Amino acid sequence: MKIFKIHLAAAVLFYFVLQISANPPPKCPSTQSNLASAPKPGETVGCGKQAVEPNIGPRTRIIGGTEAKAHSWPWQISMQFNGSQWCGGTLLRVSDDVEESDIVLSAAHCIIKEGKMLDPTAFHIVLGNHAHGQNESGEVSIPVDKVQVHGSYFADNLNGVFHHDLALFKLKCPVKFTDTIRPICLPQFNERANLGSSCVATGWGRQAKFAQDYPDKLQQTEMTMRPWAECESAWTSVKFMKKTMLCAAKEDWSANTCTADSGGPLICKIGDKWTQYGSVSYGRLIGCMQKGVGNVFTRQTAFKPWIEWATRKLTNVRF
Repeated sequence: MKIFKIHLAAAVLFYFVLQISANPPPKCPSTQSNLASAPKPGETVGCGKQAVEPNIGPRTRIIGGTEAKAHSWPWQISMQFNGSQWCGGTLLRVSDDVEESDIVLSAAHCIIKEGKMLDPTAFHIVLGNHAHGQNESGEVSIPVDKVQVHGSYFADNLNGVFHHDLALFKLKCPVKFTDTIRPICLPQFNERANLGSSCVATGWGRQAKFAQDYPDKLQQTEMTMRPWAECESAWTSVKFMKKTMLCAAKEDWSANTCTADSGGPLICKIGDKWTQYGSVSYGRLIGCMQKGVGNVFTRQTAFKPWIEWATRKLTNVRF
């Protein structure tokens, strides 16, 4: 009996060794090529501050915008599904004590389709990127480990409207902050940006109505917070949750967000820092852009407690 137990234990150990060999842990970038620009010991990049100043102007495609200056929005990530551009998102600061992070904020509808969660292992998060397909210095691609979707997320597919549309994606390994990879600031709970505030939306989404292709380079457009009537006019049968949603559009209606911009940021400059007040959630279903119709964003100020809770759950970090 003793010999049998020894053989059984050896067999079990051999099985687990085979499992680990067959399914090795994902390789994370051991180094980032621009770590020379990482903060020195005792220094911090904070949040919402760039090393490269953006080129915001009067016609700052998403649809109707301009190409962003390379690496001027270092918190912007490209979420890729099976190797293709899928959604946007932002890198968050997890702790004030370390200059790295493994948490990305995006939209729940980026990973929930027809009521089911897509396989998280099919997603990669690309950071420090400006032009797709160019393998830029400082760029890293990290697989997704786990996802936390808001428990009250609901998709009204009939009207193309998403409620509580946010999710946190935990990377397989943390990425260090550099000049091209930095975290965005989040507003305080229930803090509000004033109506008419000038903000910026960024992403690699469609550049024209019904376009099939996506831009290679990151796009940007200025937007302002708009009266709710401009969003409600597009969905007369929909009851908007104004406490958890924002309405925004370009001042002259010449620009908008579109497919594959989802989850990307709507950011406003407060003092010397950029703060994310919204995430791209949805727009007009027909053609993405219609004059007089705003885009709807998830209002991040309503979800600060949930974001902190979900971060703790995914990382065990205490705020």
